[in-house]
Amino acid sequence: MGVVVLDSVVEKALEDYTRPTSLHRGGPAAVADAGRVEEILSNLLSNADKYSPLGSPVTVNVERVIGDTGDEVRVRVTDCGGGIPKNQQDVVFERFHRLGDHMTRRRGGSGLGLYISRRLVEAMGGRIWVEDP
Repeated sequence: MGVVVLDSVVEKALEDYTRPTSLHRGGPAAVADAGRVEEILSNLLSNADKYSPLGSPVTVNVERVIGDTGDEVRVRVTDCGGGIPKNQQDVVFERFHRLGDHMTRRRGGSGLGLYISRRLVEAMGGRIWVEDP
């Protein structure tokens, strides 16, 4: 792990992403593993693509936040999907958990992307969660 400028990592993760996106750069750096952050973003973008209407935009925000837990950097991926039902928000990060196929435009996935993302985020001392819009 080292000091990583997150805007650059997000830009790299977005290079192969074909959905319309907007990136709100915050310029912060964080102590992280750039490759793992890119993997996490790839998983989040993949889910946004799978569970959002075709052609709808995805927004990625990178910002420094000073809050109850101190000074932290937050990367937020926001899509136009139907959201995650409240009774599923606590379990979407569990291994092999998938929302019903009726919520996605396409089938596929192993149910490991968000689980792996949570494990990677936590290994770097971070947190990952779901928020309702």
